[in-house]
Amino acid sequence: MRKRILGIVTAAVTATAASSTPLTVCDFENYPIGTTWTLWHNGNGEIASTATVEADPANAGNKVLHIVLKEWGCHPEFELPTELRGKALTDRYPMVKLDLYRSTSDADDWKQFAVFVGTQEVYRDEGYPYQGDKGVWQSRSYTMNPAGEDNTAGLIRLGIHHNNTDYYIDNIRLAGEYDDYLTTENGGTLDYCTANTASSYSTIGDNIFIPAGTTTNVRTSRYSEWTGKVAGEGKLNIYAGGERSYIGTKASKGTTYPDWNAMNGEIHVYPYKEVAGNCGFYGLLLSSGTFQPDNIEASRCNEVFTNSKVALHDGATMAVESGTRGIRFGELNTETGSTLDGYYKSGKANSYYIVGSKGTDAILAGRIYASTAGNTVGLVKEGAGTYTISGNDNDISGGIRLTEGRLNINNDADEAEKKKKNGATGKNGTVFVFNGTTLAGNGNVAARTEIYGTVRPGGGKPGTLHFADYTSTTGVNVTLHPEANIVCRIKTTDEHDMADIKGVMAYSNKTQDFEDSDKTPRLTIELADGAAPTVNEEITLLTATKKEGSGWGFRIRYPKAYTWVVEQHEGDDGQYSIVAKVTSLDYSGQGDTGDDEDEPGGKGEYPDDDWTADITDNTPLREYTAKLGKNIGLALGTYRYDCSRDDGETGIAGREFDMLVGENEMKFDATEPNRGEFNFGGSDAVMWVADRFNQEVRGHTLAWHQQVAKWVSEDGKKNNNNFSRRELLDILKNHIFTVVGKYKGRIREWDVCNEVLDDDQSIVRTNPNAYKLRPSIWATYIGEEFIDSAFVWAHQADPQAKLYINDYGVEFMGNTKTEAYHNLIKRLKKSRLPIDGCGLQCHLTTGQLDTLKLEKNIKRYAELGMNCIITELDIALANPYAENALDIQAKEYGAITRVFLRNDNCPSMLVWGVSDNHSWRKNNPLLFDKNLKAKPAYYNVHAQLRLAAEKAVADGIVSPTQSADNTKVISTTRYDIYGRSVNTPKGIVIEKNIYSDGNVKVVKRVYR
Repeated sequence: MRKRILGIVTAAVTATAASSTPLTVCDFENYPIGTTWTLWHNGNGEIASTATVEADPANAGNKVLHIVLKEWGCHPEFELPTELRGKALTDRYPMVKLDLYRSTSDADDWKQFAVFVGTQEVYRDEGYPYQGDKGVWQSRSYTMNPAGEDNTAGLIRLGIHHNNTDYYIDNIRLAGEYDDYLTTENGGTLDYCTANTASSYSTIGDNIFIPAGTTTNVRTSRYSEWTGKVAGEGKLNIYAGGERSYIGTKASKGTTYPDWNAMNGEIHVYPYKEVAGNCGFYGLLLSSGTFQPDNIEASRCNEVFTNSKVALHDGATMAVESGTRGIRFGELNTETGSTLDGYYKSGKANSYYIVGSKGTDAILAGRIYASTAGNTVGLVKEGAGTYTISGNDNDISGGIRLTEGRLNINNDADEAEKKKKNGATGKNGTVFVFNGTTLAGNGNVAARTEIYGTVRPGGGKPGTLHFADYTSTTGVNVTLHPEANIVCRIKTTDEHDMADIKGVMAYSNKTQDFEDSDKTPRLTIELADGAAPTVNEEITLLTATKKEGSGWGFRIRYPKAYTWVVEQHEGDDGQYSIVAKVTSLDYSGQGDTGDDEDEPGGKGEYPDDDWTADITDNTPLREYTAKLGKNIGLALGTYRYDCSRDDGETGIAGREFDMLVGENEMKFDATEPNRGEFNFGGSDAVMWVADRFNQEVRGHTLAWHQQVAKWVSEDGKKNNNNFSRRELLDILKNHIFTVVGKYKGRIREWDVCNEVLDDDQSIVRTNPNAYKLRPSIWATYIGEEFIDSAFVWAHQADPQAKLYINDYGVEFMGNTKTEAYHNLIKRLKKSRLPIDGCGLQCHLTTGQLDTLKLEKNIKRYAELGMNCIITELDIALANPYAENALDIQAKEYGAITRVFLRNDNCPSMLVWGVSDNHSWRKNNPLLFDKNLKAKPAYYNVHAQLRLAAEKAVADGIVSPTQSADNTKVISTTRYDIYGRSVNTPKGIVIEKNIYSDGNVKVVKRVYR
């Protein structure tokens, strides 16, 4: 049976018995024309405003409430039933719906709507949004914030907040979130399955609600798109009618998918062959935005199943669209006979299943592999639970990444060896066991394995974990990193754990964060319950066909029992083993040696910053950075503002900052919209503002995959105009020479190449010097040479300009993209290209900042003799509604400012925009709010600059009196750090300048 959760709307203000029925507050039909309605005044003053029941101006047969406002904060009020007062109201009915009609004589179009439960405000428009056309009825819906725990008010007040407004309202309702959803009786079926074709997709557009304790069955067509929402805590059985059952829109190939975040129940997927019996497979087809397997936080995963427990049953398949995609599951179980597949056509797609976020245990018994040529399937394990892989025919060619919890490899290794099967993993990917995770079991791993975490052979009882490829004679490479720990339990001489490596065992001194370490891996001995080892009998804990490299061995960690001898044997043929034996049942104290592993590093301490004094200090930021020999910069979108003004956004830019970068004005599409036709209107505006306010300028950017002119490429990737490699080089060369040459001697530095790296840089885990370029019109059709050439041409066009490369996601040591960026820059430096530094964009969200890793990253560029600057800083609020959100943001801005100030090779820090309302990002990421009011973040940046400048003056590094901008240096003396005079500056130098006005300025500089 199919029914709609939508009860009959009642005319009176009464609560209905059905929990799913919307509540009508008032439709005014029961009130005589002329009835005067009570208005509540938020300010408790005299009220001249009126509210009267009148005839509908658009339909004389309908009654409505006409409100004429003369004061701010006046709203009509309505009485609530006793059982729905205060917090009980917003818990049950979080939405207010109504019809609103603006009189044709109404004044200002930009106003706020507000809702109160009692005197507590539960909704207010952000800013002053456009209130819609006049003279027509509009349907409005507002989601209320929860009322306070102690709120028991029996009145709801709502309406427009203004002092000169004329409007009507009608049909005021309170609605629950799922009142318009479909539901079924327990066990009911919604049958959307039809005998259709690829040209006649069926759409499941209904929103479905499944209450706890109930089951809903849904049948999909072979060709279907599921666009409706699903919510509830019950059980959803999906009977998939074929291989094109998209969860999402067919037009987007699943990239645009419905919101199932409120589905917290179970989802079971079965094959359904009753209508179409000859499909390629029966299951669900999904997609996502671009996925980065080594940077899940920055990825755009498909989150449809994130809050659900999903089970894939015998005969059912999950498949993924083309591209690099990630599908996330709260919990995923697969039965024998089911399949986790990749892209369903031949190609080069990379499909990842991210499992375990609920922290529960699960079993993957079905097959995991890409069924069509050229594609890969990968697995990412997150969450605290344990996942078990038991299948014997898998080919997880996209690799396995253990980021949290435990993974048991429990396939039948004996059968895999006997029948030459792939085993649990297959041989074509790489298994990454990251720090804090555990790889365990008694099956076989046939893939290359990189171990930063823990390996525990065996399962519920002692056993052997095999690293072996039974499909070929090729061995398995296992690389142990400094954090690695192989833990073996011993019960008796015959019952114990063992790691058996049929291949090469190697050691890498690179930690998970790519730092060098002199520590070697550990082997830890544990005693199983009921342990009874026999004295002087040997127990083999680890074997390897070959140990690569000499001079390293395992650090042995012992249990607190018995006396042990552990020997590490290396044969002439390279074979290696670790053999332990108990020499005495007496405890020797060997287990008293504590583990010397480092504690997990923090993200850096944020002191209890105090910016109180800075709230009343009007000293501009740039005045402090001038004393420190630094630059504080800003991205300015000149097209947004009247740049001739000295107030507003332009005034802030000029007063506070001493460096500008055009937000879009100097990009390819802005400067060369047609081939050979250059437009410098926007870039000239940036230069004009900089000249007005005596500011330095950064040029951004010359070679980028985005905002490329359409005549070059329609999307920055395709060569849709069929240019040859030579033509593209000529196009780029002419562009660089023209744009850089136009501003020769006026722009201090250029971002020559921007965002050239692909987001997936997992290659550096297995090739430490590698990097991968992102596909673009430049990289794909010219090759890496475009980078080298761009730097050479920019230098030739303006030999005095400093040249930078710039990217995002490369800020913190330990990220694969950060390491790849460093590798690329080392290569550019080694190639003797004219590159002066690199930019870290720093588009962050509160909670992401790791100042320790940021500073380590900046310092290692100093070792290369290169600047490393912060180019596009903004920090969005992770939770804009948190009480301390702005303080957290302020502390993180302050922490980054301290890193900027501490490092001489970081001469500039630029913020990407003036105010929150003009940021390209949501959630208020900048220093000034939408009203251009300085935020706590601004004041803490100010405080850090002020404190640093005051210290510099106290230390005698900077003269407290600064020279005017128009004075000339008449004498310069330079000293090394020991106070000795130097003629040719190199390294850190103290420079003393005497100006024509008599002032003296002493600064610390770094010369290359």
